[in-house]
Amino acid sequence: MTDFTGRLSRAPVVYVLAQIRFSAVLKMAEYIPAIQEALRGDYPRYEQQQTATLQIGGQGVAAPPLATRWTFEDKAQQCGFIIDQSSLVFQTSNYVDFPHFRDRLLEGVAIVQNIVNTPLIERVGLRYIDLIVPTDDEPIERYMKPELVGFSLSSLGLNNEINQQLVNAKTDAGQLWVRFTKAKLASPLPPDLGSVALQLKRIPSIDKESAIMDTDHFSEKSMDFDVDQLTQVIDALQVPIGDVFKAAITEHAIEQWR
Repeated sequence: MTDFTGRLSRAPVVYVLAQIRFSAVLKMAEYIPAIQEALRGDYPRYEQQQTATLQIGGQGVAAPPLATRWTFEDKAQQCGFIIDQSSLVFQTSNYVDFPHFRDRLLEGVAIVQNIVNTPLIERVGLRYIDLIVPTDDEPIERYMKPELVGFSLSSLGLNNEINQQLVNAKTDAGQLWVRFTKAKLASPLPPDLGSVALQLKRIPSIDKESAIMDTDHFSEKSMDFDVDQLTQVIDALQVPIGDVFKAAITEHAIEQWR
């Protein structure tokens, strides 16, 4: 495992999200004005959105019903919350470090909980997106461990247009998924995040091969909506994510990003 301490000044992380899923609050719309008033000092950008949810019926795909969600973002549109009837998401494209991210998440959680008073948390998830872009004409293998980069057809005179790997593991805290994609990428975000994306600080070049490492760790243990207990769960989810990152990168990558 590649080890280092302190922050990386050019760390590859481009997006971080935390999701807290709770027992559904059907009257959530009635609480939104109070939530918006409490959040608008730090997150003045507000929008109500209607999003489609896919529904499979007996005759195939039915017309997708609409669900309402409310977004609260900072002035730069690089940090904010998404709330719907059964979840709260905190996301940022301007990641500083984990304590800073966790503290801002919990500040918002406390505000929402004081207003809504949700009794039960059903799922907690933490997700990191890293964009690895080699400098100059260096190959990805100088930054990522070869076993992660995956199978190549170069010995057959063929160039891989895309190379993907998916790893799932059970941890003491929950389930961990690692998705690695190497290709000429137009966006640093997986397709499922396209509808929630903030303003991005870094994007890949479609003309140059780069890689995305998408690390998602979640717990589906139900618990009371207690901020202290929630803090412990989030801390426990973050540790393996950091370990996976260190296991995936090389010493050369650290030298380039330090």
